[in-house]
Amino acid sequence: MIFLFSPFLILFLSLPFEVSFSRVLDFGSSWNALKNSFWLACGASVCSLSLGVLGSLGLLSKMGKPSLKIHSFVYLLPNLMPHLLIVIAAINAIEIFTEFPYGFVGIFIIETMMLSGVVSLSFFNSIKDKMGDILILPIIEGASFSQVFFKGVLGYLKRDLLQLFLFVFSITFTSFSVPFLVGKNLLTLEVLIYELIRVKNEWTHALLLTGVEILFLLLLGLLLKKPKAEHRPSNKYLSSMGKKYGLWPSWMLLLFLVLGLFRNFGSGIKKLLEDRLFLAYLLDGLRGSFLIGFSTGVLTLFFLAVLLFIQPGRFLKKLLQGYVAPSSILTGFALLLVPRMWLLVDWVKISLGLSLISVPILYRLYFATHFDSLFDQVQVARTLGASKSQVFWKITGPQFLNSFGFMAGLASFWAVGDFALSGVIATRDFTLALIIKNLIATYRLDMATVVVWVLLLCGALCLFVFKGLSYVFSKKY
Repeated sequence: MIFLFSPFLILFLSLPFEVSFSRVLDFGSSWNALKNSFWLACGASVCSLSLGVLGSLGLLSKMGKPSLKIHSFVYLLPNLMPHLLIVIAAINAIEIFTEFPYGFVGIFIIETMMLSGVVSLSFFNSIKDKMGDILILPIIEGASFSQVFFKGVLGYLKRDLLQLFLFVFSITFTSFSVPFLVGKNLLTLEVLIYELIRVKNEWTHALLLTGVEILFLLLLGLLLKKPKAEHRPSNKYLSSMGKKYGLWPSWMLLLFLVLGLFRNFGSGIKKLLEDRLFLAYLLDGLRGSFLIGFSTGVLTLFFLAVLLFIQPGRFLKKLLQGYVAPSSILTGFALLLVPRMWLLVDWVKISLGLSLISVPILYRLYFATHFDSLFDQVQVARTLGASKSQVFWKITGPQFLNSFGFMAGLASFWAVGDFALSGVIATRDFTLALIIKNLIATYRLDMATVVVWVLLLCGALCLFVFKGLSYVFSKKY
């Protein structure tokens, strides 16, 4: 628990209390950044929620069919990919037809692309788990789709919709990667904090804004409580509510992004091969990215193993479900304030920060469900007198090996694509993500497109290393 809240604690203890928080009011840019972040978050939340509800109807049409898993994966894919990849693909694809709308509209489009699929999948699961036998009677009696869906489903699941709105709002409000890359002159709160730290060197002002964001995140953490679990038997009538056209946006988005990743690829390869100095620079970035990815995976594996060992109780489960992780910029700033001698080198700080961000996400995404499925086994073992150590080594650990490999691999994959936290801490561009960031800033999108493929391969290598190791150990033990 201390580990999770360590960025907040470091920043809180570093706040200059002799300076009044009203000092923030003296900076016009601060208010502009707050307003921009708020309206971007509102717009992206509403649009993601609307597309998410439509997408959930598409998934309902495939309920009970083998293709449901494929469609679910396509929905999740934009959110699982590095932000750099989505940004480059979106810019390239849109510029086939027209000039990319940098600024508010550009941020809004890309944030919605990344988050609408997650909302679709979450809302689909809510319908499946909570509306099973409730809808049988109105459907049999011939109620129209609009009556069943708008009055029945949306009315009954309004709390779930509110939670999804707050979830998207919190992610978009604290987003840095997309506003930094395509915002042009539009300031958001995260971008302003980054500029105050790295460009203007105004750490006092940055700390005050950080304090405002911490309070906001803590408030959202209180509001983002997991809706009460309700499990009703799903039935064949739910699939009758499905609409196949709800699947179109996700597949069109996938095609759109793939098209963008291949545009300018040829010219980018040509320029790279002509620049031998840049190729050496790229090789150094590849080594740095693999180092960050692998070390983040190892640290994430360690923290998840500790979590499994201590067997989180009701309080810790609620905390982890409602915990809103600090953004990459806040985490990077907190680690930047830690004396260098404590953590030796920058790459250790970066890996530690990225694992801190990844652990709560992986807990909600995968860990909690798998751990709950082993609850009865753990209870029986503890009742018979087994210690936590025995339960871990003999029961939960062996059954979690494959899951550990997947979660650590996913964390390493995300880490390879990070440039936000790395950009705050690193003193030079030693990873592929930082190199791509500079290529985008100088409008060399063709070269950035090629390098993002290298980044994708590096991330996939890290993922397969951890997955392969977990497979070997699961067979051995």
